[in-house]
Amino acid sequence: MKNNSQNSILIFLVFTAILWFTPLHSADEWGGINDIFDLPVGAKAMGMGGAYVAAVNDPYALYWNAAALEQVSNISLALYMNSLPTGAQYNYVAYAHPTLFKGTFSAGWMRISIDDIEIRSAEDGSYLGSQNYGRDLFLFGYAFNLVPNLYIGTTLKIERSVFPGPENELTLVPGRITDSAFGADIGFLYTPPFDSPFFQNTKLGMNIQNAVKRTSRLIEMRESTPRNYRVGLYRLFPLNELNSFALAFEVDKNEKASIPMQFSMGAEYGFYNSLFLRSGYADGHITFGAGLEIIGVNLDYSFWSAQDVLLDNSHRISVTLNIGKSREERQSLYQQKQMEQWEQEIRQKVQIEEQRKINESWERAETAFELENYDKAFFEITKVLSFAKSDDDPEFTRARLFRDEIIRKQREVRKEQERLFKEREQEQAQRRASEQTIRQHHQNAIAYYEEENYPAAISECDMALQLNPKENLAAPIRDLRSKAQADMGKKIDNLVARGAELAAQGRNGEAIEIFSQAKGLAEGYPAIESNINNRIRVSTNNLNYEGLFRRATLEAQKENWAEAARLYEQALRYQPNNSSLQKRYKEAEARANARDMEMTPEVEDLFSKGSTAMIKGNLEEALQYYERAKALQPYNRKILRGIDYIREEIATKEKATQDITNN
Repeated sequence: MKNNSQNSILIFLVFTAILWFTPLHSADEWGGINDIFDLPVGAKAMGMGGAYVAAVNDPYALYWNAAALEQVSNISLALYMNSLPTGAQYNYVAYAHPTLFKGTFSAGWMRISIDDIEIRSAEDGSYLGSQNYGRDLFLFGYAFNLVPNLYIGTTLKIERSVFPGPENELTLVPGRITDSAFGADIGFLYTPPFDSPFFQNTKLGMNIQNAVKRTSRLIEMRESTPRNYRVGLYRLFPLNELNSFALAFEVDKNEKASIPMQFSMGAEYGFYNSLFLRSGYADGHITFGAGLEIIGVNLDYSFWSAQDVLLDNSHRISVTLNIGKSREERQSLYQQKQMEQWEQEIRQKVQIEEQRKINESWERAETAFELENYDKAFFEITKVLSFAKSDDDPEFTRARLFRDEIIRKQREVRKEQERLFKEREQEQAQRRASEQTIRQHHQNAIAYYEEENYPAAISECDMALQLNPKENLAAPIRDLRSKAQADMGKKIDNLVARGAELAAQGRNGEAIEIFSQAKGLAEGYPAIESNINNRIRVSTNNLNYEGLFRRATLEAQKENWAEAARLYEQALRYQPNNSSLQKRYKEAEARANARDMEMTPEVEDLFSKGSTAMIKGNLEEALQYYERAKALQPYNRKILRGIDYIREEIATKEKATQDITNN
């Protein structure tokens, strides 16, 4: 492991040397700046040459790639301040809040400003005062895990500008002009799930800056921010539990043909997960940086070479504050509380079941006592006391007193038996005692049989038959045993048949209860128990499937398509080959991700033909054209709405026809 660490340090130094001796060329703009807010933010990102679209894992993701907000582990606050050579201030503040299971929310603020701009008269140049120029960009971001290993995020941008305006003709007081603009970015992050070492700890990132363009005022004209496409790759190489090495690559392409494609790359070496050294290359720029992470605070530094008109030779510092526990720790606490809640519910159910058994055994003990069946009474009261937490549990004082009374009665009975035994011959007394025991078991068996407790009845019969009774006593016991065993088999068969009937009717919850009763009777018969367990498992799966299907259908009726698609997808785990369910899932998934799209000529032609057929009343033909268009653009909101409308019209006509037929 020591050699790996030394090799990685060597790789980092070689990488830095390659960047240093790479021929530089002049660049007046960083990444083709056509938006004043395209200047990079964050010392960590600048230290890695701006190759940050896939590497970002802090609140700066609100700027670099909103999808990477899902990589932010803690509730975090990022601060970055930058003084430009022109005297302007360029600042960035962002807050990221990862939720437990519903993605990550973020909000930020960027500002570029110049203070104390002198205002002079256009006529004589006299000093009229000073004003401030400022442009603010408010950012609101959200990211979530769209599908396993794929994250998507968006950043809503609201820009507000304030700059000097023309002076008032009467008062000669300089005026002020304000303007607002709205735009948005969209980002994606993919972490390959493959087990191959080549793909482990790898992230692919893409960000479409100004996917929704902002149009803002610039003195006496208006300009739109051009789209900029960032695509990057990040790979982490863990050396051991404390040290690591990482590489990042990024390609930026502005939609303006006059701006060439920009390439950047960066490297980072981490010591003890606390100290980080960084170096990067950004289309002619050499960068260096370092970072320190301690007690939830990340302090980052970078040096940017003097090849950029706006940034100049610059030293940059940014701070990130990590607040509270990480998302993983909070999820663990949540799951722990959930498990504790489940355990509490189980304990309550166990207590209810224990109380039911206590009540039943108590009633049987009192009944047996009244019938002077003291052995059974003792047996039942002993079952009651088996639930006591200790020998002196105060909740069972009455039960202990009743047990003592039963024991006293048992002793009285035994004394009477002993007196009779002494009065008769020893053999006759033993025979009678044996017959009494046999009869007692027989009586117990009859009582259990009448209660339909067939296993207990069979057990009592077996104990009686083990005493080798005479034929006149053994015959009815054997008959009772056979009858109990036959009735138990019938009851099991009836319960299984009833459970199967309920399962066939879709009443799986009731079926599970019936199968559980049958399982209790079949204890000791492995083959029957296995069959019943299989039925319980099938009914449980069907019950889970039905619940998911009903919830998904309800969400679909409410047009909550994203939730409906998620529930349909879970239902497919139980019935993956259900074509109807697959179709419902695809329908919900398409509507959940539907968006306004520009139609291709082929799609527009199919949609036009469908619309013509619909106007002519040929609904089936129109539906076919729309379905063909949907196959080419499955997420086109306009096509999906057309399909839904035609289906509703067809359903309405079919219902009207059915009503006429019925009447």
